Amino acid sequence: APVLNLALPAGIGGTIAWVRAVGEAVGRKKEAKDYIDQGLRYVMPRLNRVVSRTLAGKRVAIIATQDWLNVLPGFFAKELGIETPVRIRRDRFPQGESRSADRLNSLDRDFDPSVRTINHHIQGAVEGGGLDFIVGSYWEKSVLRKELSAIPFLEFGYPSKTSHYLRPTPVLGF
Repeated sequence: APVLNLALPAGIGGTIAWVRAVGEAVGRKKEAKDYIDQGLRYVMPRLNRVVSRTLAGKRVAIIATQDWLNVLPGFFAKELGIETPVRIRRDRFPQGESRSADRLNSLDRDFDPSVRTINHHIQGAVEGGGLDFIVGSYWEKSVLRKELSAIPFLEFGYPSKTSHYLRPTPVLGF
């Protein structure tokens, strides 16, 4: 079987690229195109309505692993009109980064978040133009200072303690 190295299928563009690449790899280009067309007919009118009425112009903080940070901010910006002023990597320590004590203790670091760094970045975004919601795991939600915990929070990633799906529900793609 062919091995495909694909980005996570976040958003419309990411989903189309993912389905198209898989369809081509398995010799089912027409079926992939039909699936894409069907997905677009279903989702685009709904997405356009939500974006224009609710999402465009919002600001979000994303706290996630690097693979998700590679795709979510672009999806939010291009397809939802949402700005991402805060991006914090949940990765332990980025390759090639300085491991100096100053860097490790800096409140401005954007990786391996501590309680202090999360609150620092969220507070900075609030003061620097506002923040409409935060995307992160239950842990990030649980460490927000009281005055920041009122910001709407979309639980994403592990651990997930406040939202559970009781039936199959797509969380990626169309």
